[in-house]
Amino acid sequence: MRRRRFCALASGCFLGAACGASRALALGDKPVDIGPIAAYTKNQVSEKFVGHDFLVVRHKNRLFAVIAVCPHQGNPLFADPHNPNQILCLTHTAIFTAEGMPVRGPVSKGLPHLGISANKVGHAIVDPTIEFPPHQWTDKAGYIAL
Repeated sequence: MRRRRFCALASGCFLGAACGASRALALGDKPVDIGPIAAYTKNQVSEKFVGHDFLVVRHKNRLFAVIAVCPHQGNPLFADPHNPNQILCLTHTAIFTAEGMPVRGPVSKGLPHLGISANKVGHAIVDPTIEFPPHQWTDKAGYIAL
């Protein structure tokens, strides 16, 4: 395991334990600027904002944010190092698609997407106070079309 991956896992476990795995404590109510939309060029799951309890995903010509907390027991989620289009819960080896649908493990429901929009200078802004369950993933406020 690379040092960066180890540090991400260790900090995620620490944050989960310190906050009781509460997304609300980690995220707060403030929107998060995740940078230029143009910077997300590859179809993959990005862990860059896992400290804010969400993953940024570019998939099927869409950019969106998905929660990085497993709905099973509140454990942290990470990008699969072997498949850039999958999300992992290392605690119970659960696997989710890039969109957040469970593929394997004890989880039966999909991961909520968060509100996301583009600002005037072309940056993506994630709003952690807005969540979209799987049946609302096509809502225009839950993704940026690329």
